[in-house]
Amino acid sequence: MCMPAVRWSTLLLTTLLLAPFLLGILLADTAHAGAPDTPATNIDLFLWSESGEGKLHTWTTGGHGDSETVTIPSGSSLFFALHQPLRTDLPVESYNPNPPEIGFRAYVYVSTQLFTDSHLTLRVRDGTSPTGGTVIASGDTPVSGKLGNPDSDNERRVDLYWEDDFGPDYIFDSGHYVVLELENDDSDDDVTLGLDTGEGGETPSRLITRTNPIRDITVLTEAFNLETSDDDDRQATDRFEPNLPAELARAFFSGTALNAFGAYDVASIRVQVDDPDGEELFDSELAPTDRGDGSGTVEFDDITWNYNDPEQPGAQQTGSGAYTVRVSAVDQQANAYWVELQVEMDEYGVYLWTDERQQSVAVGGSVSYQLTVRNSGDSSDSFDLQPSDTSANWTVEPQSWSSGSLAPGGTETVTFTVSVADSTEMVGRYATVSILATSQNSPTSQKKTFDLETKTVVGAEFMVGLYFEEGTQHVTTTEVDAVAGNWNDFALRVANLGQATDSIDLSATSMLLDWDVEFEYDGDRDSGITINGLPRQGSGDHVANVTVWVRPAEGGDDDTSSIQLKGTSQGNATKTSTATLEVSRTFGLSLNVAGGGSTIYANLQPGGTQTVHLSLYSAVEGDRDVQLDVVDLPSGWSAVYKDGGETVTQVTISEDESMPLDLLVTAGNSATYQEGGYPVVAVAEDLHESTARGRQELTFNIALQDDLFQVTASKYRAALEPGGSYEFTLELHNPLNADDTYQLQAPSVPKGWQVSFPDGNSIPVGASRSGDATVRITASDEVRHGDSEKILVTITSSVTAHRVEKTLTLEVEQGFGGRLTTTLGDLWYVFVLLGLVMAVGAAMYYRSEEWDDEEWEDEDEADDSAHASAAESSGDDWDDWD
Repeated sequence: MCMPAVRWSTLLLTTLLLAPFLLGILLADTAHAGAPDTPATNIDLFLWSESGEGKLHTWTTGGHGDSETVTIPSGSSLFFALHQPLRTDLPVESYNPNPPEIGFRAYVYVSTQLFTDSHLTLRVRDGTSPTGGTVIASGDTPVSGKLGNPDSDNERRVDLYWEDDFGPDYIFDSGHYVVLELENDDSDDDVTLGLDTGEGGETPSRLITRTNPIRDITVLTEAFNLETSDDDDRQATDRFEPNLPAELARAFFSGTALNAFGAYDVASIRVQVDDPDGEELFDSELAPTDRGDGSGTVEFDDITWNYNDPEQPGAQQTGSGAYTVRVSAVDQQANAYWVELQVEMDEYGVYLWTDERQQSVAVGGSVSYQLTVRNSGDSSDSFDLQPSDTSANWTVEPQSWSSGSLAPGGTETVTFTVSVADSTEMVGRYATVSILATSQNSPTSQKKTFDLETKTVVGAEFMVGLYFEEGTQHVTTTEVDAVAGNWNDFALRVANLGQATDSIDLSATSMLLDWDVEFEYDGDRDSGITINGLPRQGSGDHVANVTVWVRPAEGGDDDTSSIQLKGTSQGNATKTSTATLEVSRTFGLSLNVAGGGSTIYANLQPGGTQTVHLSLYSAVEGDRDVQLDVVDLPSGWSAVYKDGGETVTQVTISEDESMPLDLLVTAGNSATYQEGGYPVVAVAEDLHESTARGRQELTFNIALQDDLFQVTASKYRAALEPGGSYEFTLELHNPLNADDTYQLQAPSVPKGWQVSFPDGNSIPVGASRSGDATVRITASDEVRHGDSEKILVTITSSVTAHRVEKTLTLEVEQGFGGRLTTTLGDLWYVFVLLGLVMAVGAAMYYRSEEWDDEEWEDEDEADDSAHASAAESSGDDWDDWD
């Protein structure tokens, strides 16, 4: 059945009336929000060239490339692109929104040879690479000839108008390039372009775009956490107490800023604070820190407002109320982009402190805590102090206390006493008493309190004992001999004689100048060490066996040194014990690197040999037969001594004789680099008197082969469905002669995608070996068929810090049924609206049929009464329409 033309006209008219509404719904999903709080501004993208590649940047200074002019041959194009891809989406606006809309403006300094002319066409492209891409705006300009290179007289302003279907706004996607193409479309003459002189130079060629490159600013406000004993502890808050002491009245600001052009374009971060009346109190600006992950994000911290600084009265808070904080990211061209937030100075506040939060008390004794309460709010107030409950063995007095009325900043002091029961069972126990200060005048719904925690410990009797063993006797003084120039070891006993587990600090004093003393215990060796967690007597081994190393000086006139060894209890620093080591210096054998040279040798190759020149000296009376040895050699290594070129294992040396020796140390063929090197000890020992012994510690370092590691994969591109995932396998090739661990990261993951590392993001790989790392990439259910995303994965060596970047490409492919379902689901509102349109058209069609019937009835008014009755019925219908 064919619908009459009038019916089609009615349906078409209705459709046209609803078309704008339909189009608005269809385009709603493509809208993008700009950066908050700050309008777009004009940004200069200066042209420069490096190694023949045209680039764009925002620096206002020149000299960044390697040329101030480039030539555009006739019939050719040059491309200038951002020197790094966009770090996030970049929305741009029309340079001039008045019709005809100018998308961009460019200033170029161009010329041809004298007496010739040419013509340039400029195009702005949205490119996924530095050359090419979709043309979104274009313009052109004639070029005149001159003698020499172009200068300021050769400036050409070029307005680039939006291409069809583009403008008045546009968004460059993250990872894309803003590309400016200059085409010399003249067939005869080359064009010379001046560039890279900065905004104050002769030829600052540049592309101007209107945008806000700061796409995100995050701000964290913090204050001191005054209820902890850590003076540097902070807590996140937007509420501050106005009348804290000056040293505590701090507001800390930190956060991040994301710049689409890259972190380099954020020159500074500025923080300003205005009081409730709009008067500026604080203004601070500092250079941020590049996060270093290539995301375009900078970080800032340590911007601190001391709002009660007596040396800066103009920066002090002005009372309770809402204060406005403006945090601005300032780019290279001094444009500021900001976010604003509010912090509150509270009307009521309380602060409670004491000089000593922890004290010790004797059994049956008591200690006093002197507390000071301060009105840190902005209105007069009184405060109640209430100690927490304790067990029956403890008493706190007074049980409660109230201050008088305190003006803002006013203080009052009170003393609380904590007492402990008279029982030895209380030794080592403690009580934590919290004093709660409460504001009387603050609203019940926002009651201001401060909780000060004190700790009272019942002190055990601490005691330390130091002694030497001589047979079955324990003595505190002993006489020993020690060879000059050598380390000599002696046994010392350290006992915990107290009533509780203790840690004991050991130190040595009173030794002669240039005499060295060290302690060794449980693998720790130093001039001062701590024996940790030594049990009390009866609860374990309360005696520690410590080695005391003494190296007498080879010079000086005194041969005897009285060395005081001291042990100090950490439980009670007043409890100490001493022992005396009376050391008489003897001159036996000494083995040293000749000439006082270095004992550390570097860059030894596997299988290589290092020669060490040694000097053996004897202070022992008579001729001595000396055994030469090397201890602690790593497996696979070897060492020999040479005397005059001959291999020796023993030598004979006379009193006061110095003998040169060469020690040849050969590294194992499979030796690998090791942090800190390989320590060995050269030893010379009298065959008939073991106390006459010389030692020289040496360290050999295997050369590190600092080669770049390689990362390979069987494939770098894969397809997956919405909600699916794919695992890439990266093979890590370690070329070093050292074990390495590689750190994997995905620094910037697009929205709707997830990156994980099933094997962990730290992959150990042995020297000269290979290992595998798995990268799993998962797409959300919201990605669409035909979507494609590139994921950057970085791999960093823990040894060399070298970094390799790999790009993994994912393409979304969906079956026909899934695509059809998605499409129908997305367009459900279109079918609903079309149904409404057809319903309206059908209603109008049937109404028109009734109009036709009425016309026929009017023509038959002369018919019989039945027809007259029908006519009356028709008239009633018309009445219904009225």
